Amino acid sequence: PDNNSWKANRNVNFTFNSSVDTRPANGSLWTNATGTWAFTLLNNSAVNQNIPAGINFTFSSDGDFLWNIQVCDTNGLCGFNNTNRTVRIDSIAPFVNLTSPDNNSWKANRSMNFTFNTTDANIVNATLFTNQSGSWSPTQANQTAVQNNLINGINYTFASDSTYLWNIQVCDTAGNCAFNSSNRTVNINTVPANVTLTNPPDLGALQSRTISFLFIPNNSRTPNFINATFWTQAGGGWRILAANSSALVNNTNNTITYT
Repeated sequence: PDNNSWKANRNVNFTFNSSVDTRPANGSLWTNATGTWAFTLLNNSAVNQNIPAGINFTFSSDGDFLWNIQVCDTNGLCGFNNTNRTVRIDSIAPFVNLTSPDNNSWKANRSMNFTFNTTDANIVNATLFTNQSGSWSPTQANQTAVQNNLINGINYTFASDSTYLWNIQVCDTAGNCAFNSSNRTVNINTVPANVTLTNPPDLGALQSRTISFLFIPNNSRTPNFINATFWTQAGGGWRILAANSSALVNNTNNTITYT
């Protein structure tokens, strides 16, 4: 491989060619895989003059390793490439943890920050994946450098309200890429609920101070409402005096009672 190149697999094919006055006898891979510079593996196929040859070797661990090829001819004369090379092996994919937004959360804004943290010493990039286009695909790359073991974020604005799957893919220098172990869902609704007041009628005369105020909430995107509050100017100033005491039902009469 090229000098200082990254490999995501511990099994590496070291290729070389040799130009000697006599027929090459063998080629041997030398590395510092054991901690010292030493012979590592002999070629297992014929070495021919001026024809590329290869030696496959599997390292026992990830790391940065020096390597070179020694070729000997039939007269016992041996030589190396004039400089050693370095191969960098990282076979471990990044760990990705999604932090926000929470799974199945609701957002009233189409613009949001998808945050995550990741563990890998050699991070290259991160990409937000969604199904916004109708299929699972890359949507937005990181806008700032991704930091190891810190909270990172990717900002993105959706084109429309909907329910979307999302995840973050992180890749390292060696080409290892990984997602969080599961996708998340985000629900977007930027349209407020429509509320229709049904009782008491406008300017209606009532004989009791305890009144049931009836209303119909409607929202096709968010049928699960959190709360409703009763606002009035009674007592001076526009303010909240009561809230719903039971679950709200979409497109149906609901009641808030106040005395």
